[in-house]
Amino acid sequence: MAAYAALASLAQTTVDTNHAKFHFFTGAKEKIGSILEYAVFLLTFLEDYPERASRWEGKLRDLAHEAEDIIEQFLWRLSFYERAKISSLKFEEELSNVTEKFCLLAGDVMEERPAYSSLSLSSSSSSAARIAATGDGVAIGLNEDVMGIKDRLCGLSSKLEVVPILGMGGIGKTTLARTVYDDPLIMHHFDIRVWLTISQDYSEQKVLLGLVDSMKLIEKDMSALEMNDTPISTWKEKVYKNLMGRRYLAVMDDVWSTKVWDDVRSVFPDDANGSRIMLTTRVADPAVYPDSSSAPHEMSFMNDSQSWDLLKGKVFEDRNCPPELEDVGKRIARSCGGLPLAVVLVAGFLSGVDKNPSSWEEISKNVLNPIVGKELEEILSLSYKHLSHRLRPCFLFMAMFPEDENIRASRLIRLWLAEGFLMHQNGKLGRGGGGVFGGSSQEKSCYCD
Repeated sequence: MAAYAALASLAQTTVDTNHAKFHFFTGAKEKIGSILEYAVFLLTFLEDYPERASRWEGKLRDLAHEAEDIIEQFLWRLSFYERAKISSLKFEEELSNVTEKFCLLAGDVMEERPAYSSLSLSSSSSSAARIAATGDGVAIGLNEDVMGIKDRLCGLSSKLEVVPILGMGGIGKTTLARTVYDDPLIMHHFDIRVWLTISQDYSEQKVLLGLVDSMKLIEKDMSALEMNDTPISTWKEKVYKNLMGRRYLAVMDDVWSTKVWDDVRSVFPDDANGSRIMLTTRVADPAVYPDSSSAPHEMSFMNDSQSWDLLKGKVFEDRNCPPELEDVGKRIARSCGGLPLAVVLVAGFLSGVDKNPSSWEEISKNVLNPIVGKELEEILSLSYKHLSHRLRPCFLFMAMFPEDENIRASRLIRLWLAEGFLMHQNGKLGRGGGGVFGGSSQEKSCYCD
């Protein structure tokens, strides 16, 4: 598939560019990062829904070639005229144009997704982050965990085994599972891989529909109403037959209850071919319930050095921290108690404040005490307080969606418009009318109000 090859080449070019010796302006690096995220998202779409991708083949191929040509030509000019002063204004303008094209095309593709699809821009952003990882691609502090899980998944035992990953919220269970899930060795070892997000808002029907959709077992012309009316037993039979005789890896992420295993156990055949089920949970009972003889892989906290490395990597694009910020930065990282989510959250608003000692000292006062065990209330509250007042309603509005639900960007924007949270750049309130996906081109630019 020409589009797939072009997008894969573009993704690699953007990664290589970010790690190149050339120093771009922040705007250019951000746009290159956005292009990488769109490329990964579209690659995922082509992989998951090849039957729906034919209409986008030409556009995707041409746009990927256009973006890669822009980046490579600029890199060539920088390399060839290394001592000359090369203006990046035209380069940033060209990147802006091609990024806007990717944005529009990705929006159209998202509308094309079938019901119950797990494909989203947020998930592909995570994929982009993994592709852009340094070294061997393993998240900071997870090298040993990844090797341990891979050994268990590819072990000599031929019987179906459950590999539980246990740990508190934010400690990196999903990151570990996803890193292993996308590992080239794992992709080659298993005939089929399935990822399911369970969450507290659990529904047996929702889980089964997620399974059949990820396995491409839903007929193209089947409506959402027909899918909901189909008996659960029918879906279970379809999943079981599709997995039968194949070595599979099924991931059940964020499991809260033992009932989940009781409901789905019957869809996983044991053909003595080395199939595996990986399960992540923060509760001990679901971890040991499927097989008491299979010890959970318990996640550990990061040490101070790993916490500081993660913080630097999130705040500074080149991972180089100014000397005057290093001491206070290390104190902030240490105060996160070795919890990756806490470090990432703190790094998020450190990126938005002035990079000077006084600003960082102010942040340090708010996270002086280790936050582990407090369910992150303080750190999340701090994140919220650092949002501008015009962004807070947009953030709080997200509470209307069920936990772990995939939210289409176009739908969310329309809802924000309906509530009056967004304004067009021409100053008109964003209620009614064409919205950001209709009307004139001038009306498509909005901002939060």
